[in-house]
Amino acid sequence: MTEKIAVDESIVKDEVRTFDWEDKKVEVKRFLPTEDAMGYINDVVAGCLDENGNYFPEAIDFMRRREFIRRYTNIELPDDIMATYKILYGTELYDMVYEMVELDQLDVLWTAINDRVNMIKYDRRAAVEKQMTDMYAMMKNLFDALSETVGGVDSEQITELIKAIANNQVDEGKIVSALLDEKKKREIDVN
Repeated sequence: MTEKIAVDESIVKDEVRTFDWEDKKVEVKRFLPTEDAMGYINDVVAGCLDENGNYFPEAIDFMRRREFIRRYTNIELPDDIMATYKILYGTELYDMVYEMVELDQLDVLWTAINDRVNMIKYDRRAAVEKQMTDMYAMMKNLFDALSETVGGVDSEQITELIKAIANNQVDEGKIVSALLDEKKKREIDVN
């Protein structure tokens, strides 16, 4: 091999392409710098989640298109989601811009978005599974404690009690008092 050739980012042309659309000159970046690319991924994913972290897959195409136009062009889309939706799906704007960008980079960005969404879904599923496991253990402990304290009560009665507690139909103080009375009664019977 011959000698190595040093290169730096100066060889990359930050090319901005233009086209006329609706009597406006639209500027399109050929590719996004790293910071904008990361922002694109974050904003698309965040736009598909509600305040509780629930994922809405029906929002992903809209969010990809909206952030694509926002990040790659000089177009300022309306704040109104319905108006933006009409522009993105009811005009040729998206397709015109799409034809002018570096598709290899866009493919990498879309893959990263999908990977992030899959990671979020996996994390949520794991959290739900952990909650279910913890709840099962807690219910088992409660059932064992109730069985030990009130040995003559069958599982149907315990189920009714749990339903009553869940529906706020039971005074917890009365339950504790009844359990303590039953425990005292059993201690007296044993002695």
